Amino acid sequence: TPPPSPDPAATLKQIAVDVGRIRGLKFKKQVPMEVVGDEATRKHALQRLEDLQAKDALDNEIEAYRILKMVPDGDVMESVLGALEEQVGGFYDPSKKTFFLLNDMPSSMQPALIAHELTHALEDQYYDLDARLRASTKDEDLSFAVSAVHEGSATLVMTLYAAEELKNGKMKQEDFTAFAQTEAGRGDKLAAL
Repeated sequence: TPPPSPDPAATLKQIAVDVGRIRGLKFKKQVPMEVVGDEATRKHALQRLEDLQAKDALDNEIEAYRILKMVPDGDVMESVLGALEEQVGGFYDPSKKTFFLLNDMPSSMQPALIAHELTHALEDQYYDLDARLRASTKDEDLSFAVSAVHEGSATLVMTLYAAEELKNGKMKQEDFTAFAQTEAGRGDKLAAL
């Protein structure tokens, strides 16, 4: 495999080949990519919550956690969105069939992130991820399990991809060390959440 290009779109195409090979599935069609900022990520997260869970159900859940003293007073959703902004380097949107790369994602970590998100895109082409999520919304345990399968699969492919890239010298241990020093790597907002 040639070294990843500094152009994210070219990198996306090459990583798609590797993701398909690792996952054992072929992409039915190419996944479009857009580069976005934190505001678009926040808007996407809120839209996904509204699409996949009724607002009153989410508000009731947060209020129950508040009564049980499991969350602090204040705007819990704002804390969640702040942690997302800190932690998310990109996302795949099943409704738009598009991968969104955040404009502040360190270039050294882009390939691993792209591999993770392309796994979601690839599996969506075969298994309709949103349909699976929507079918599970009435059962919290099932919903958690479905999400865990989606994320676990993408994390496994990303890990195998990164291991191959490290072995082939295309990623360096220093890339991971440098990432640990970024806002996302430190995870201050995530820890506070």
